[in-house]
Amino acid sequence: MLGPQDLWIALALGVFFFGAKKLPDAARSLFQACTARRVAAVVGTTYSSTLTVTNRGPAPAISVALLDQMPAGLSLVSANASVGTWTKVQGTLTWTIGSLPSGGSASLTMALRPTTLGVLSSAATAAANQVDPNPADNTATMVTTGIDAPGLTVLRVGNSLRLFWPANTGFKLQFTESINPANWVDIGGTPQVEGGQNVITVGVPGGARFYRLRSP
Repeated sequence: MLGPQDLWIALALGVFFFGAKKLPDAARSLFQACTARRVAAVVGTTYSSTLTVTNRGPAPAISVALLDQMPAGLSLVSANASVGTWTKVQGTLTWTIGSLPSGGSASLTMALRPTTLGVLSSAATAAANQVDPNPADNTATMVTTGIDAPGLTVLRVGNSLRLFWPANTGFKLQFTESINPANWVDIGGTPQVEGGQNVITVGVPGGARFYRLRSP
C-alpha cells in the first residue's frame, strides 16, 4: 500500500506563476494548494493559462486526474498537455495524467477566450488513487472577467495632447511613428485618474504618430 502523497496544483497565467501554500511536514498528504486569481480579458481575445500538478511524494501518485467545470462564456480554444491526455465534453474538461513519480510534475497549457461580458469562474480539482485527509486543498480557482475593449479619446490642448481611456482595465497606452511598425512602444509614466479615466498628456509630435491601447 502506498504511503501518504503530497499532490498540489498551481495556476499560471501567461508568463506569471502563482505559488501556493505548503502544509507543514507533519501534516503532509495528498493535496493541492488552492490559488484564486483574477484575469481581465477582452471578449473575443485569447489568453494563456497553465495548470501544473506536482507530486511532492514521498511515493508515486497513481491514477492522477484533473477535472475543471468550465463556465459558459469561456471557450477552450486549444490545450497542450505535457503528460497524459485531455478531453472536453460540454462544460467539463478532463485531464487524465496517470502516474506521477515523487517530485514529478505535469502541466496543461490552455488557450482560453471569453465570449461574453461579466465574471466567469472556473474551478480545477485534481485527485489520485490515494486517500486524501484534506481534500479541501485540492482545488485551484480562476476568475476571468470578460470586458469590452476600451475606447481611446485624444484631445488637443494648445501644444499638448491629452489621451483618455477607462481606468482599472489594465490596458497600456502605446505609440508608433509608422503605420506598419515592427514594434509598438509603451508610453512611460503613471497615468493620472480623472473621473474614472486614465489621462496622459504628451507633446504634439512634429510628424505622424499613432496610438493604441494594448490589452494586459
